[in-house]
Amino acid sequence: VACGGGTTPAATNTPPSVSVKSDGRAITTSTYLRSGSAVQIAATDPDVGGSITKVTYAIDGGARVSLTPAASITLPVGNLRGGQHELAVDATDNQNATTSIKVPFLIDAAAPTITQLTLNGQAAASTTTYTVGDAVLLDIAARDTRGDAANTAGPVTAIRVYENGSLDRKSTRLN
Repeated sequence: VACGGGTTPAATNTPPSVSVKSDGRAITTSTYLRSGSAVQIAATDPDVGGSITKVTYAIDGGARVSLTPAASITLPVGNLRGGQHELAVDATDNQNATTSIKVPFLIDAAAPTITQLTLNGQAAASTTTYTVGDAVLLDIAARDTRGDAANTAGPVTAIRVYENGSLDRKSTRLN
């Protein structure tokens, strides 16, 4: 009973909250995901005693898929073509309040390519050999595109050098 002899006001039902992330970061319209990577979908009900009863999603307007368990999932985005895509998510709570969101994202479908590889100033060949202990100056240049229709340039963030299958050096100082 409320003060003043009135009735208790009806509780309001707040719609579910939905988040879509990749590697722990929110996805935005400029987020590039690697082809074959995954996104995390999470739905929560902010109401006391509330629960999520249904979550569905679709990629690029395709068939809707129901999530089980209903509250969260890590979803592989598959081998989508390079370029823009959209993830649509609907979450419904136990009082039938629904939140619908659409999350645009981009797929980077192309691996970087090595554009130059020299050893001691000479073009490297598969038959080039050196003696253990020789000093060798390795120079590598690489280029990346996003693999979309526009062939959008992308960053090369690291170059790793392997020797006999083991990581020997990793450089993130790129010019």
